[in-house]
Amino acid sequence: MGGGEIHTLQLFSGLKQREHNFYLVSSCNILIEEFKKRAWPHKKAWAGREPVSIKGLVIFTLTAPVVFCRLFFLLLKYKQKYHTDKLYCLTLIEKLLITIPARLLGYSVFWIEHLRIERWLKLNPYLPCYVLNSYFATTIPVSRSVKNQLVNLGLSDKKVAVIYNGIDINKFQPKKPPTDQLKDNKLIVGTVCRLCPEKGVADLIQAFALAFKKNNNLRLKIVGEGPEKENLVKLSNELRLAEYVYFLGWQEDIPAFLNSLDIFALTPVRRESFGISAAEASACELPVIATNISGLKEVVADQKTGLVVASGNIEKISEAILKLATDSDLRIRMGKAGRQRVLDNFTLKRMIDRFEEVFQD
Repeated sequence: MGGGEIHTLQLFSGLKQREHNFYLVSSCNILIEEFKKRAWPHKKAWAGREPVSIKGLVIFTLTAPVVFCRLFFLLLKYKQKYHTDKLYCLTLIEKLLITIPARLLGYSVFWIEHLRIERWLKLNPYLPCYVLNSYFATTIPVSRSVKNQLVNLGLSDKKVAVIYNGIDINKFQPKKPPTDQLKDNKLIVGTVCRLCPEKGVADLIQAFALAFKKNNNLRLKIVGEGPEKENLVKLSNELRLAEYVYFLGWQEDIPAFLNSLDIFALTPVRRESFGISAAEASACELPVIATNISGLKEVVADQKTGLVVASGNIEKISEAILKLATDSDLRIRMGKAGRQRVLDNFTLKRMIDRFEEVFQD
């Protein structure tokens, strides 16, 4: 379950509460299973591979005619049977293949772009087709930074509508931890992310090591799983931090984890389009240390709700940890400002409101 799947479920849950009808046609096993659990209408349909890698490009090119016919007739079927009039595109496959046919069938077309635009699109041989098709759709990125990237690629500014991700402010809110979970006066830095290279967790561990040399009251807790976990554990052992860095794996109750922290850190080196875990931490009144990657610097207001530092700069990350660790008043002030920023900009209600506005335009 990644950010894209969570966002999709949040969106359609909100739309259902407002009595909108929707139908999922997808090859994503996660979404199919989650729609099935909720008894929402769904259909599994094979659609080949996204052309975002060499292998994917080859498979997409070879299967495009078959996939096009399959998707076109599904669109036609849903149009005739359920009177569907909007197409919400999650993957590059349908954006390239059926945007224009959908318009010819009377659909309004909307593209969601969850990811920061990198080589998967910038160097993609289908980029000209993507840009052309975008003029027949409304593209919805999750940050202004991603919008700027899209416009620079050739998309029309007027056809790109930013809608920030939404946070459940009732679920993510400040709560005192139970008495049996008190921290023995240790100051805890924490992060929640997938353990992969682009998330920069190795940088965070190295920065923590520098900070720990000056303040051995610090502890680091890492929630998440991923392909880099073994390397990250090895790194913490090499830095002699095994007793002070905790790998907690996947946690069901993220709000409880966040409320056990003093400082939240998210230090990606690339691909971060929004930084939803940083917004969730702010909603729990935590000060946030963040790197200046794409939409993340829109979530965290530097010097107001947290500290934004250059991506990959281990010394600056370490300095930010020490600055917040030694100033409890600053932590409290930034935490409260962070929750207010979420209330003003990043609530689920605001997200659903904006989608309704865009869908009705």
